[in-house]
Amino acid sequence: MAQRWLVEEARDQLMGLGLHVFSPVHDVGKGPASVVAPLDLAGLDSSDRVFAIVDGLDAGTIFEVGYARKLGLPVYCYGETIDPEDSKMITGSGCHLIADFATAIYHTAWKC
Repeated sequence: MAQRWLVEEARDQLMGLGLHVFSPVHDVGKGPASVVAPLDLAGLDSSDRVFAIVDGLDAGTIFEVGYARKLGLPVYCYGETIDPEDSKMITGSGCHLIADFATAIYHTAWKC
């Protein structure tokens, strides 16, 4: 429940700062992988930056982060509890790992 609240809050805050937000939870939803994955990737393909909540190391989120980096997109990751050992690929690939929620939101909105 806390994770879903964070997704909602991040979306609301980014939209409030004037960003167009693609959110797989809101814009794709649930369904079979054959439907969800292409829609999710198309949303990433049309993005100019990515904000990701990485606490919990959700497999889909981690894949999206890697895909976004391969596209050359700036990626801003919010994670308060992620172990440094688990974040090597995130930080080593040029993502910004930020432990404060408000700071992560503002960096996403203003650092591109």
